[in-house]
Amino acid sequence: MGAIFALKGYRTQFLYSLHKILSEYNKGYIFQPEGKFEDLDILDINNSYIEIIQIKNKLNPLIYSDLVSKKTSFFQRASNVLNHSPNVIVKLVSFNGISDEVTNKEKLQKKLTKSGLKKDDIDKIIQNFTFEIVN
Repeated sequence: MGAIFALKGYRTQFLYSLHKILSEYNKGYIFQPEGKFEDLDILDINNSYIEIIQIKNKLNPLIYSDLVSKKTSFFQRASNVLNHSPNVIVKLVSFNGISDEVTNKEKLQKKLTKSGLKKDDIDKIIQNFTFEIVN
């Protein structure tokens, strides 16, 4: 079953990326699927990051722990890019909903504080974080 879910995830990641590229190609952006930071990194013509997008397709709504691995986390990577590009949009896309522990800014701030991120980094993440639920 693991391979089937992985293929579903790659397929929907590809479809979302393709949609984003086709709908915004006229802006002159550089699109990097499987980019340096996320599933889709979007840069301007000066190679400055505009948006980084993590795309998930899980059976259940995403929870905070779905965004964390032993090596890194979505929010740690977001912090890294925000230190170089303070205006980058940090987006989470889900095909099956997102729990309020991620969408509620106060709850997310508590989770990020427990993860060990610095207050300044958390403030930048909260300010630039957005999400989208698609089907």
